[in-house]
Amino acid sequence: MLHIILVYYTDLCRFLCVCDVVGSMREIDVIDVARQEDCKMLMRDWTEYYNSQHRRKIYNVISLEFSHTK
Repeated sequence: MLHIILVYYTDLCRFLCVCDVVGSMREIDVIDVARQEDCKMLMRDWTEYYNSQHRRKIYNVISLEFSHTK
């Protein structure tokens, strides 16, 4: 089952489906690259940032575990 889920997210859904699966209100850990500091961001805010053409800051998500969700 896990293999099917990984293929599904990689090939069909891309990033927006991850937001749907974990929930838009899930708090995730991100790194502010310029400051090299950890901070928290809601998944809906990260999705908006990720899809934005003009980013004022650079954020990284190192890991996002979602194998035991919905």
